[in-house]
Amino acid sequence: MLAFDWGFMKNSALIANPFKGNEPLYMDLESFTASFTNTSIEEESFHAYTETATHSRNVLRDCMGEDGKIDTDLPHAPMLFIGGEADEIIPVELNKRNAEAYTDEISITEFKEFSNRAHWICGQQGWEEVADYIAEWLSSKARAPHSS
Repeated sequence: MLAFDWGFMKNSALIANPFKGNEPLYMDLESFTASFTNTSIEEESFHAYTETATHSRNVLRDCMGEDGKIDTDLPHAPMLFIGGEADEIIPVELNKRNAEAYTDEISITEFKEFSNRAHWICGQQGWEEVADYIAEWLSSKARAPHSS
């Protein structure tokens, strides 16, 4: 799925640029911060950049090709999509549309938006709130009766 969101379009074009072949994409700290950790403090952004930045164009390209095709009509295990309100990589609207694309009536698919969160949602300050929500969600689904 695509989104007509400036951050998404800019980042997707930069990362997946077919004219660059498999040449690594070396994003500088400023660009990484603007795209991935835009709601984080400077120290947190620096840590995320130095410890986790992936310089591969294929991370996004693989999702866009044959390997990224998913049959959203099939039954599936419970899925929780989480989105950050300020995510410049996967805007919240796109994340929500992805969750809504799953149409099997007996399967559980839910979406949760977290305010003031960026793409670095599970690593940024306050990640515990996100983790607690996910843990409670998983626990509630484990207690729920299953359809067969």
